[in-house]
Amino acid sequence: GSDSLTTAEVFQSENVDQMPIHPDCQELDSEELGKCTDIKFLNALYRRIKYPAAAREKSIKGTVLVTYIRKTNGLMGKITLVNDIGGGCGLEVVRCLNIMKEEKINWIPATKEGVPVNVEIELPVQFRLE
Repeated sequence: GSDSLTTAEVFQSENVDQMPIHPDCQELDSEELGKCTDIKFLNALYRRIKYPAAAREKSIKGTVLVTYIRKTNGLMGKITLVNDIGGGCGLEVVRCLNIMKEEKINWIPATKEGVPVNVEIELPVQFRLE
């Protein structure tokens, strides 16, 4: 499908000039942009995440690490589970990201030298038992 990007075309976040911006945040000044985008994204994610029963029973807690691509069209691309803590936590994060991906919210893409680029974003997700 359209997700078949070669790795050469995907930039790490530290190698882009401007990270992707959530459409609701684009009117803000530059130092607020990133903060607003992070909050919008994390709120949408954490609102969906359900602590897996298996993880709760085994008192599994910690940080799941995923990466995802934000494409030049502003949409979410490939999602990769990098570090799982078990108990279904990693799968739950991927499930929620896939739901968000299907919503097809067009972000303002990352740019490098003024040109939109694909960027890989690292996303640590905390699982804490209250």
